[in-house]
Amino acid sequence: MSGDTVFIPPKLARTVTGEFGERGAAWLARLPEQLREVSEHFRLRVGKPYQDLSYNYVARAETEDGTPVVLKLGVPHRELLTEAETLTLYEGAQALVSLLGGAPDEGVLILERLEPGTPLREVDDEEATEVVASLMRELRRLPTEDSTLPTVADWGRGFARVRALKGSAHEFPAEILDEAESAFFELDESCDERVVLHGDLHHWNVCAAARRPWLAIDPKGVVGDPAYEVGAFLRNPLPEILAASRPERIIRRRVEVFSARLGFPAERLLRWGFAQAVLSACWGFEGRDEGWRDALRLAESFRSV
Repeated sequence: MSGDTVFIPPKLARTVTGEFGERGAAWLARLPEQLREVSEHFRLRVGKPYQDLSYNYVARAETEDGTPVVLKLGVPHRELLTEAETLTLYEGAQALVSLLGGAPDEGVLILERLEPGTPLREVDDEEATEVVASLMRELRRLPTEDSTLPTVADWGRGFARVRALKGSAHEFPAEILDEAESAFFELDESCDERVVLHGDLHHWNVCAAARRPWLAIDPKGVVGDPAYEVGAFLRNPLPEILAASRPERIIRRRVEVFSARLGFPAERLLRWGFAQAVLSACWGFEGRDEGWRDALRLAESFRSV
């Protein structure tokens, strides 16, 4: 692709510079050159990027023998490394996309391409809930002794970071922050076992594939309570849930399915859902994403179930 012009989507440019600052700006400036180097080194024919990119440049590609793959490039950082570690741990698992190669330390992943790639969001919610419950059962793994994956408790530090931002401009409600943080760590400390979790298993991270109906993509990789895994699905897709006349009905039905299929007490799932919705709001607040208020609205819905 030496003669091609590389299009960098505006949203990608905004999020990368917002997250990584000068390092992100430097990465974006060098992205066309890196694409040429990666395509030559790994002998890839790289096509156009996917739509709606945020933190990584992701494009369809083909290997020298015509095998369809996905090329994922990002600013080298912890999350890409944990994604690669998680995919390696799950090597051979039928429920997760395969890592085929790359150089994770340099922010380069070469992944199995899923075709047709239709997101789970396109099916009705009852079917989607059943699909995700099945994937959760398949993906449960014990961490290795040398695992470097973060823990759920590590992620929970987001509560304290928001509390540390207190000042005249601080708008985050202290009461719900305290309640969610307390529930979060009580749940984490009371779990019977800690396993490797996908960490972000929702409607857009499950896609239709040729080798089986549905596969999970984009694992975050985190170690913790198996019941924690339901949180991302329970709060997504956020705009659609909040637009419903009774969001708590959607939450209740999903929790009933997860409780029946996975064996977790419904009350525990609801508490995880509430705590994670507030934590999601914390992350949005830190990143100056106005969506944090919607996440808090959803957290209130968990209280009404």
